[in-house]
Amino acid sequence: MSSLHPALLYVLAAIVLPFLAPTARRWLSILTPVAALVLVVTTDAGVSHDIELLGYQLVAYRLDALSFVWAFIFNLAAALAALYAWHLEDRVQQTATLLYAG
Repeated sequence: MSSLHPALLYVLAAIVLPFLAPTARRWLSILTPVAALVLVVTTDAGVSHDIELLGYQLVAYRLDALSFVWAFIFNLAAALAALYAWHLEDRVQQTATLLYAG
């Protein structure tokens, strides 16, 4: 369905997160990996985005069977890390967490 890069969700959430109330920040930290996982699951297999830079062909995003497994594990780990950090009130740490995952 969609070929949007999941890391873009993390970066957009990290931009919005510092301006939210503490409870909303917690929920955004949890829901961002879930939304990225949904994005990965609904993306058709074989989708690829290539970029040419200085004569080199760079693969920015490719979803095959192996990368699907890694994306699933990575997004699950990001959701569990956000759940573990549920008690945090520091905006900098919460924003850095999403940027690191993205």
